Order: sequence, then structure tokens, then C-alpha cells
Amino acid sequence: MFDRVPAAWARNGERTALALNASVGEFLTFQLDIEEGRQTIRCYSLSDSPNPAHYRITLKRLDPGLSSNHFHQEVDAGDILQVKAPS
Repeated sequence: MFDRVPAAWARNGERTALALNASVGEFLTFQLDIEEGRQTIRCYSLSDSPNPAHYRITLKRLDPGLSSNHFHQEVDAGDILQVKAPS
């Protein structure tokens, strides 16, 4: 049996092209505001080919999973997140 695993797309808020030199297997580093005054940093691998309009990551909810649950419960389409370029 497979769990439903949503994909998330990150777009540049500046509306400029993203770096095309990123490739599947590289990762984005997210700085998440989990609670008031509490931050955590997590890395998620890119799960799609490079695209000048967006990056895609795939997030499976883990129990207990601080950041994966935060993404599933708190992050909505259009939210702005702090993300470092692919590494």
C-alpha cells in the first residue's frame, strides 16, 4: 500500500527565472518558523527536472515529524518560505 505523498513547488517571489543548473538529487534548504520564536532548518531533495519557473520537492508526512507535519498542516499555496538555492 502506498501513502499519498504530495509534491510542493517553490517559485521565486521575485518572478525571475530560477537557476537551471539544479538537478534531481540536489536539495533545497528550508528555514521554517515552526512556533513563535522557534525555527528549524530542513533539507528536501528536488524531485523533478530543472525548470526556470519552479522547483519541486516531495514531502511525506512522518509521525512524529516536526517539519513534515508543519508543511502538511500549516503551509498553504502562495505562502512565502525562506529557502536557500539548490546544493
